[in-house]
Amino acid sequence: MCPTWAQVRWKEIKGYFSRTGRSKPQSNSAVYPRWGAGVEIGTSCRLESREFNSTMGYAYVYGYIPGFTRTQGFRLSVMHQQQLDKKAIFSQPTVNTLPRGAISETPQLLSYLTMRHPSMTKLTVDYAIPIYIGELSIGGSFFSIKRLTVSPHADFTFAGKDCLMSFGADAVLDLHSILTLEWPLSIGVTWSYAAGPSLGKVLDESGMKLKCKSFFGPVFNVSF
Repeated sequence: MCPTWAQVRWKEIKGYFSRTGRSKPQSNSAVYPRWGAGVEIGTSCRLESREFNSTMGYAYVYGYIPGFTRTQGFRLSVMHQQQLDKKAIFSQPTVNTLPRGAISETPQLLSYLTMRHPSMTKLTVDYAIPIYIGELSIGGSFFSIKRLTVSPHADFTFAGKDCLMSFGADAVLDLHSILTLEWPLSIGVTWSYAAGPSLGKVLDESGMKLKCKSFFGPVFNVSF
């Protein structure tokens, strides 16, 4: 039986470097490397309906540059999705090119925009501000806090002449360990506000609504 969906993703290529080109890891107090870059490319298609749904390709490029202090830094990224078969009737979502927050939490909107536009591009800017709050621990290594990181961020999505945006910030506690396991863990909250010159127009045309332009959600990340 043939699969109905195929996806190929080339392995991510990334490197961290200094001005001299040598590998330069981040300092213990920094969140991002001072300099760095990475790229991921891939393609996907629906095998049973290729004449209707186009094969799609995408590229994701990100980089790190220093911030205003040695421990702070920027993370910049560009994600682009492109229809590869011009004879096909529809494009299809391959990656999430919507801004973070309430807009991204409306997956029907991604399908609507993808079907109307053969390509979509998302730009993101994150600025990490680590805040040292002391080595706090509960029960020895049971619950050990490394630092607090506040990260303002902004997303911009371009679909044809339409532009959607979101602005917000994350507040995340980085933990050395939890439950005596040596697994770095991050927990916190994120907030985003939906905006953009085309937001009202896109919502009216699609017949969709946002429950609220402000979005609050949890942040949870663990490295095994």
